[in-house]
Amino acid sequence: MKIFVIESLRTNDVTTGTNLYNDLISRKLNGNNCKLYTPQCKSDLDANLTDILSTTNVNDTIFIHFEMHGCNNGLEIRNDFYCYTALCEQLREINKKCICGLYVTFAVCEGLFVMLEKDGFLGKPMPYCGIIASEKPIYNGEIEEFFSTLYSNIIDYNDLEVAFSQTKEQTSCCASMRFIKPHELFCRAWHNYLGSGQRKDIEENLTNLLSKMYGHSPYEAQNKAKNIMESVIQNVYEEKKKIYYMLDSDSIDEKKQIQKFDIKDSYKDIQNYVITN
Repeated sequence: MKIFVIESLRTNDVTTGTNLYNDLISRKLNGNNCKLYTPQCKSDLDANLTDILSTTNVNDTIFIHFEMHGCNNGLEIRNDFYCYTALCEQLREINKKCICGLYVTFAVCEGLFVMLEKDGFLGKPMPYCGIIASEKPIYNGEIEEFFSTLYSNIIDYNDLEVAFSQTKEQTSCCASMRFIKPHELFCRAWHNYLGSGQRKDIEENLTNLLSKMYGHSPYEAQNKAKNIMESVIQNVYEEKKKIYYMLDSDSIDEKKQIQKFDIKDSYKDIQNYVITN
């Protein structure tokens, strides 16, 4: 297990990330398996994430904790700004290198918006294997208690989902925090893709083409178009899931990966995911 804390707060803020690192993480873990970063600008954060990537090994279990201000577009790094899209790209590289062993926690207001890209999770490998974040503002008084309890549980259980469940039972603060799994990100992005209107447009164009080319009645043409579309969509799904779950990687055991992430054979089995209270 490796734990990295990345803190970039305003001058008068309580250094909650530093406190978490000094009071708990550095005391519990070997110095080679934990590190505190305090970036002052966007390029510093880039360098920090590159450093984490360079020390990442195959099959590492890695937790990265972000302690900074944020909004629904990205992270505040002192007087600089780091958008969530760029952050996801950095995290993807780390997650690929440790073969799906990266977990992320955000002590960031509205940090949950990191997973709200319309279809940004399709056609790319998953950026992490689990994330804890809030869709609402969070406050200093809650942050220290919640994340101290959470990371104590992470160190005890080496499992973010279990640690989150235990923390929810042990604390009443940060009630807006959510634990999001990778398949939930994929499900949400997939249904955004299907609901984008693209499918309807393609089906209508295909119906018109079949009617003109083969003299089909509108009813026959529509049925044939629907059958063709089912096949086309399934092929798109196969392509997207292979990339997202890294099933095309030589280092991935496909059967274990399918079981681990409950990967469905058919796109029709993909349920929509929405954020709930």
